[in-house]
Amino acid sequence: MTGQNGKELAAFNDTNLIKYKLTPKDHYARATFQYRNGTTVYLNPVFYTLRSGYKETLVYENIGETTFFRTLGVIILFLWLLVLWTFFVRRLRIYDRRRLSLR
Repeated sequence: MTGQNGKELAAFNDTNLIKYKLTPKDHYARATFQYRNGTTVYLNPVFYTLRSGYKETLVYENIGETTFFRTLGVIILFLWLLVLWTFFVRRLRIYDRRRLSLR
């Protein structure tokens, strides 16, 4: 069991059950399994919260910023498509010229 900054909180060997109680000093704990063949498995961490419980922060959508970045994304996508289109059209023209000159 590892905690913040890789601190070892507890160690267990050859067991099917692990129990560990988080303390206020432990910000989180992560179960880590190491097998004899060298494989290491890291599970998702468990976080410590006060008895008062977890208070979810309010999330809001910034309509102006969302619209700006979506529009910017569409413009960038359009520009990339334009670059690819001109590249392939030029390449097709060069191919056609070479094919016509061989006749």
